[in-house]
Amino acid sequence: MLKIIHLHLKSNMGDKLSLTCHLTDNRSLKYKLWGGWSSDGIPNALSNLGFDLPIEKHKPDQTLGNFRHFLKRSINEESFYSVVHEVKPVVFS
Repeated sequence: MLKIIHLHLKSNMGDKLSLTCHLTDNRSLKYKLWGGWSSDGIPNALSNLGFDLPIEKHKPDQTLGNFRHFLKRSINEESFYSVVHEVKPVVFS
């Protein structure tokens, strides 16, 4: 599985959630949503976001970078939450 994005979200009431999106080996999208900004927490239903997450590319020629931007914009504009931070992968040299 390839991690596409890891986001920290916050509602206007101050509730914190973490969302990850992975591309599975069979080329489908898998989302995980949990409470807090730690590496684990209480699982949440995806419906708690208040909108339907994309289950496929928005456009046939959409790139990975475009998909990340589209996902963040959709969350900010359509859900009960807003993106506070995108967690970047740790790289050691």
